[in-house]
Amino acid sequence: MWALGVSCCAVMTCIAEILTADSGFDKIVRFVLGGVLLSVVILPLGDVLSEVRLELPVMDGPAEARMKNDIEEAEKDYLRSQLEELVVVTLNENGIKPGEVRVNMDIDDDKRINIITAEVRLDRDDAAKSGDISNLLRERLGIECRTVIG
Repeated sequence: MWALGVSCCAVMTCIAEILTADSGFDKIVRFVLGGVLLSVVILPLGDVLSEVRLELPVMDGPAEARMKNDIEEAEKDYLRSQLEELVVVTLNENGIKPGEVRVNMDIDDDKRINIITAEVRLDRDDAAKSGDISNLLRERLGIECRTVIG
C-alpha cells in the first residue's frame, strides 16, 4: 500500500512539473512537490518507529546490590593500583627500587577511603633503606609504610 501511494504521488508530481514547465513558478513548484513527495516517503516510518519499544531489564534487589558491590570493588582496585604506582614512582625518584608494593586500604560506609599502610618489599641488599622509605612516604604522600625484607 505504501509503495502504491509513493508511486501515485511521484506520477502526479511529474505531471504537475510538466504542466508548470514554462511558467515562472517552476522552482517553487519543484520545491513544494519535492517536499510533498518526501513527506509521502517518510511518513510511514513514524508508524514503524512508534511500534519499536526499548525494553531494559529490571534489576531486583539482590542483583542491584551485587552490581553496586562489584562497582565499589572495581573502584577500590583501581584506586589501589594507582596508589601503588604512585608509591613506586616516588621511591624510584629517590633511587629506591622496590620489589613489590601493596597498599592496604579500606572504604567506610560513608564512602571515605582510608589508606592504612603501604607495604614495600625490598631486597636484602636494600634493608638499610627501610627507615628512609618510611620517612619518605610519610612526608611526601602521608602514607605509613611497612617494609618487608626478602
